[in-house]
Amino acid sequence: MPASLALDPTESTTRALAAPPPGPNALASGPSIPPSMLLSLHDNLGRLPELPDHATLWICLRGAFAIDSRDGPFLLTGRHYLTLPCDYRASVLPGYDGVGLLVAVPQAAFGRAVFALQPRRGLQRMPYALCSRAPASLIASTFACLRHAATWEPQWRAFQALQLMHAALAAQSEIAGWLARAPGRTEKHRHMALQRLLHARNRILNAPFDEHDMDSLAQAARYSKSHFIKAFRDVFGETPGALHVAARIEMAKLLIARSGLSIGEIAADLGYGSRCAFSRSFKLHTGINATVFRREGERRSGAQLAMAGA
Repeated sequence: MPASLALDPTESTTRALAAPPPGPNALASGPSIPPSMLLSLHDNLGRLPELPDHATLWICLRGAFAIDSRDGPFLLTGRHYLTLPCDYRASVLPGYDGVGLLVAVPQAAFGRAVFALQPRRGLQRMPYALCSRAPASLIASTFACLRHAATWEPQWRAFQALQLMHAALAAQSEIAGWLARAPGRTEKHRHMALQRLLHARNRILNAPFDEHDMDSLAQAARYSKSHFIKAFRDVFGETPGALHVAARIEMAKLLIARSGLSIGEIAADLGYGSRCAFSRSFKLHTGINATVFRREGERRSGAQLAMAGA
């Protein structure tokens, strides 16, 4: 095995995927590679297999997917990825036209030695349920997989799936800080606390237009209301209520820029009692009112079209 396959998530993954696959005996000298899966999402949306006891990595290159889960539907847009642990059952909702890759890695691959990946511990941790922006190296590696995976031997394909999963986990740099601030006396307790808090956080982000009362969110995270709000703020740096407002504003910006809905219709869809209440909240968080935001977006789009036609 070439030395370059020792994974550096910022560079070596791309080099490894660009290299020709080794001969049939090239991987025989190291620990066995757990059987893993690479599957094009564009070609297989209607026939994705059941994946019990597999952690999954969903990478969207362009377009969008909606990945349904117990945390609600994750809207995955271009150059973003979603990691889900083994106990999450996920499926792609119809009506989306994204292009991407599904990576499925069995639970046995975590915390064990995998040749040329992590010599001592393999994939060091199970994924958390988290949607992240993909670094350029992960995007390049995903394109390489889509181009070449059909010609690879099964063991080489499984190895590349592990490479992608490791790179995706390594790119989630925020996890270390969250885990350090999570409540609990041991790493295991902090891990379990972060899982529960992420469950509540994802419910807010995946449905910003819904009403999320603190009692139901605390119950979902298995905390009392007061302990939930404190733990959430300590870990993520903001309260659940502040995150909910920010998520609504981000959704509003998307609707203002890309839909033909009026400002009043957007306010109603996002659960605001009136257009005035929405306008006050939008200006408080963005510095401009919604009408000006739409006008500036139209001006930018017009300028881009003019440049494209020049």
